[in-house]
Amino acid sequence: MIILPEARLCLNVLRGIYSRQISCIKKKLAKVLKSKIISDVLLRKLNLIQKINNLAPAGSDMVHCFAKVLQCKYHDYMQDAYQTFHIGINIFVLKDDHILLGKRKNIYGAGTWGLPGGHLETGEAMKDTAARELMEETGLRAESFDFSNIVNDKSRDQHYLQIGFFAHGVSGEPVVKEPDRCEEWRWFKFSELPEQLFPPHIKQIENFFQKNNFADA
Repeated sequence: MIILPEARLCLNVLRGIYSRQISCIKKKLAKVLKSKIISDVLLRKLNLIQKINNLAPAGSDMVHCFAKVLQCKYHDYMQDAYQTFHIGINIFVLKDDHILLGKRKNIYGAGTWGLPGGHLETGEAMKDTAARELMEETGLRAESFDFSNIVNDKSRDQHYLQIGFFAHGVSGEPVVKEPDRCEEWRWFKFSELPEQLFPPHIKQIENFFQKNNFADA
């Protein structure tokens, strides 16, 4: 059986001194996971006590069984321990006293109006994302982009950072380039925005008009 380095450390720590007591296991796990505190929540997450007892037949080496459990569960725990989140790049395109919004279709928030934009891809510069998404969705090009604001959107099941950029030097009219995802693009007066705004973009749009550069939502 291949044992992770963390499991080997656990074997060295526990060999000959293993205890079924929860407090003892917490101390050993603290050394293995390099954490000062091992909470009951973590123990329940790893489900160690029950699995150790289930894996250990009469007379077997409990330390070896502990290492086997740790080998199976440690990777899953580390995957959960580091939070992941998505990054949305949204673009403010203005013309006179109007802002460009698109009516979403066949995707989350269908029927609501949102900013052009999309997800930041791995290894991509944010302004490159803004330029790419603007072209892919509307056919428009911008001469440059300036940062507008960021929203820490934790209101949904998935945690998002919504980052807005203002597009400079945009000319022409938008075209629906992704008809399976967008019903239409429309210019709205600043004072007459639609009631059905795409929820993740509401705070970003508020920030833009209020000249705020950050908000939690």
